[in-house]
Amino acid sequence: AEYERAQIAERSRRGKIYRAKQGSISVISKAPFGFDYIKKNQNEPARYEVNSQHSKTIKKIYSYYVHDRLSIGTICSTLSLEGLSPPKGGKIWHPSTIRDILRNPAYIGTAYFGKTEHSEGIKGRIYRVNGKKRDKAMVARKSRPNNEWIPVTVPKIIDEDIFTVANQLLDKNKETSSRNTREPSLLQGMIICGECGHPFYKKLRSVKPKKSTYYCCSNRLKGGNCKMVSCRQDLLDNSIWDELIELLKNPELLEHEITRRASESEEIVKSQRKRQEIERDILRINSAKDKLLDAYQEGECLLLDELKIRIKELNRQKGKLENELKSLEGSLVLFNR
Repeated sequence: AEYERAQIAERSRRGKIYRAKQGSISVISKAPFGFDYIKKNQNEPARYEVNSQHSKTIKKIYSYYVHDRLSIGTICSTLSLEGLSPPKGGKIWHPSTIRDILRNPAYIGTAYFGKTEHSEGIKGRIYRVNGKKRDKAMVARKSRPNNEWIPVTVPKIIDEDIFTVANQLLDKNKETSSRNTREPSLLQGMIICGECGHPFYKKLRSVKPKKSTYYCCSNRLKGGNCKMVSCRQDLLDNSIWDELIELLKNPELLEHEITRRASESEEIVKSQRKRQEIERDILRINSAKDKLLDAYQEGECLLLDELKIRIKELNRQKGKLENELKSLEGSLVLFNR
């Protein structure tokens, strides 16, 4: 079955590559914001059509960025105040949405197939999802070399000159961005917000008389309203480093911490086993309820009153197990933090 699945995936990939080289837009059926995807029919192949309403928003974004020289954050606020809906609905525009629009060459008449491919993520990076640590990203993709992209012609919305200027400005802003802090730090990738559980990121701020780097909650980048204050990197790093030095001077504290973590690890294993047992018991109860209902429907000597009593007892047991499972999951979240 695995071999057949791999064969089907490979044949599908080769078929899409062939159709893309023939100029078929059907291989990119999800049209970018500003276009409508029109399915093929007996007379015409699949195609993109310019959405008159959304294309005005695209032109407005480029005009704000290129002619008015507004920042991406200001553009997000302006579009939200104007009541324009983002591509996925809602009321709030996110900076990543604006950047994707400014980078997308489909708006100058050429969409590309095969720009990205599956990736395992960045090796050694700490990933967090809802505050929980992960060894690798849930979904990760990486860019392929530009010479491997397959162009497909689509209608044009933006002039090439404006698109070129916009991308030059993006490249320049990337170099001078306050988040362009590539020098590693002591706590980089290790801090999470105590209020919302999101990871912290580093940001450069201009504070007289010099610039300083801060740790900030990433929830704000997604439009969240987290109230956690930012921390200066040098002060927090030095504070933690001093604590580590003092800790290393006291071997008894280290031994106590190692013992505590070992016992905590044992508790995690026990809790995980208990959770598996509870989940199996819940499945068993659901199966028993289905069997009782089948027996009643088939008339196999099970009266309605007896069915109600037995179903009620099973529901009571299931509710007790679900409460216990919820308590265990809460304790596991605390352990993971």
